[in-house]
Amino acid sequence: MHIEVTEKKIDVEQAMARLSKVDSGAVVVFSGAVRPWEGKDRIEKLHYEHYPEMATKRMAEIVSESVEKWKLTDATVLHRVGDVPAGELSVVVAVSSERRKNAFGGCADIIERIKQEVPIWKKDIGERTQWQSERN
Repeated sequence: MHIEVTEKKIDVEQAMARLSKVDSGAVVVFSGAVRPWEGKDRIEKLHYEHYPEMATKRMAEIVSESVEKWKLTDATVLHRVGDVPAGELSVVVAVSSERRKNAFGGCADIIERIKQEVPIWKKDIGERTQWQSERN
């Protein structure tokens, strides 16, 4: 199990390489990128802040609970903080399991709980897009 909160770019291959694949028939990876648009508003980047001690501790608890519940063989979570430009990854969750059903369930469980329970906050930074009619 590996948990990391970092200001560095996230590499999906790095996350997958950290997984123990012994006795695993399935590897599932979720990667979340910063969208360039939110509705009609252009997003340049997201700024992430966190409570360092609690964020890492809570992520480790979530991953540990999911490993047990979903019978995962391993899990890795990488989450960025600071400024993350549109198009770059802000989070990666990678899990391995003997069976795909467990891997999909465990990966979904981890990312949903991280979004709900971990003290990491984000702020949209961008310019408001103004749509104009061709008549103007």
